[in-house]
Amino acid sequence: MKIIGVSNFNLNSVSDVIIAEDLDEQNGNIICKVLEDNTKESDTYYPKLVDDCYVLYQAKDVSNSIPEKTENIFKLMYTKECS
Repeated sequence: MKIIGVSNFNLNSVSDVIIAEDLDEQNGNIICKVLEDNTKESDTYYPKLVDDCYVLYQAKDVSNSIPEKTENIFKLMYTKECS
């Protein structure tokens, strides 16, 4: 499983980002809960635990979709192919 950041406001201009990968469901739920508890209502992203096969949403123009302070943290924007 993996934890992704999805648009807190369901905006089409904000791409999903990967926060953590290769998690089992139990640890993923714990980490996601901690992240949710520290997420503010005004944050661009909120954490979501998803299956490894989940395909990330990618905005058409992502140049302005990642806030500057998290740009270096979330540069990895890809999806795993599932068999």
